[in-house]
Amino acid sequence: MIKTAGPIACLCAALVLAACNSGPSAPGPDKASDLERKAEFLEDLAGWRNLAARAWSEINAAAPDRLWPTEAVYKDGEVKITGSALSYELLADFISRLEESSHLTDVDLRSSVQKKGRAGDYYEFTVAARAVGDGDAPPSRGSAPSEARLAELELALSARPAPADGLRELQRLAADSGLRMTKCVFGQEASGEFAGELPVAVEVEGSRAGLDRYLSVMAGLPHFRFVI
Repeated sequence: MIKTAGPIACLCAALVLAACNSGPSAPGPDKASDLERKAEFLEDLAGWRNLAARAWSEINAAAPDRLWPTEAVYKDGEVKITGSALSYELLADFISRLEESSHLTDVDLRSSVQKKGRAGDYYEFTVAARAVGDGDAPPSRGSAPSEARLAELELALSARPAPADGLRELQRLAADSGLRMTKCVFGQEASGEFAGELPVAVEVEGSRAGLDRYLSVMAGLPHFRFVI
């Protein structure tokens, strides 16, 4: 059933709580190469972590009146949007606006099904797109990073909260944004070459404006990043 006012929107997102691995870089002739690769890794985390927030903002702005995105699932760089519209013309308009976005590409209509409601026919749809970081690429790396620069990048990523604290922070962010967190599942912690990662699956419900606030604030936190 389509809600004509104050629709509930649902966001399902895969997150990572990241923290730098401790310990010095490997000594010897490969030290400069290790420093450069580690700096690139950390700069990429910082430079691309707000893709999901930008993608939702673009979806929200592209939605015409009488079209309601009800769920946006973001994973591995793809945004899958489901929702309802009162006509195919509105759905076509929505897709056209998404295609004009500088932060979304490969917009694809996955499905559209006509439904019958109490107030008449409507259409349920699923649209997918790829999130891109146009204008948000990490700074150019024309010279090898200094150890001071690397230490600065490590410090920005070092304070990962424990799962209980992470759960409290996610709940607080949702409440501050006027949202209700309906799901939070922590996965198995993994240690990569340069950072340890703890995956989290999060689902929140609320208004579109609330989701905008939630994602924008989360994108600025150093220990959270969306899986891209």
